[in-house]
Amino acid sequence: TKSTQEDAGRTMLGKYGRHYVVPSWRLFDATGLSVGKLASNLARYLQGKHKPNYEPSQMNGDYCVVINTRYIQFRGENKWRRKKYYHNSGYPGGLKINPAYLVHRNDPTYVLRRAVRGMIPKGRHRYWMMRFL
Repeated sequence: TKSTQEDAGRTMLGKYGRHYVVPSWRLFDATGLSVGKLASNLARYLQGKHKPNYEPSQMNGDYCVVINTRYIQFRGENKWRRKKYYHNSGYPGGLKINPAYLVHRNDPTYVLRRAVRGMIPKGRHRYWMMRFL
């Protein structure tokens, strides 16, 4: 039928539809919290999984503001020195390896942003979800 052909390329928006997606602002204090636990909570709020109108194909997450990332902690013995962050420029010999404590000293938010980015589903929405952080 004609209605079936028209709806064939459309994404179903669930019971709430596109009009009920209103992002709110959430404030997190990172003082003394573990990087992994905080990152998993942030990833949940950025994706919108806490809302009843969660749709994986829609951007219905909240804005998340994190303060005091300078005082964030890793769980584990000596993890600040053991954990390494790798970056390659693409040129021969362009591999840069930095321990977590040096990366955290230069930019206290990088360690948390990198952890959250790894916990968000890979795809076209990840760029926009990270902008909500």
